[in-house]
Amino acid sequence: MTLLCADWPVPPANPWTRERVVGAPPILVASTRDDPSTPLVWAQGMHRQIDGSGLLVADLTGHTAYFNSACARRAETDYLITGRLPASGHCGA
Repeated sequence: MTLLCADWPVPPANPWTRERVVGAPPILVASTRDDPSTPLVWAQGMHRQIDGSGLLVADLTGHTAYFNSACARRAETDYLITGRLPASGHCGA
């Protein structure tokens, strides 16, 4: 988005800054090892910004861990039902 707006003639009213998220209930950030649409480093960055969050990485190539990994699907479904973060940070396919 930055490249698209680089020549915009109006200065931003609210420039992007890294925000720390505190006080939220446990949030699970899920990604895959090699996601061509949303790279793992983005998920890792989001995880670092959200206090008390969990990061679940499915060890596969593709977008959306939930639909491409039975292990991730089980962990994410359990999280949605119970609100508890999974113990492990990595899932196989």
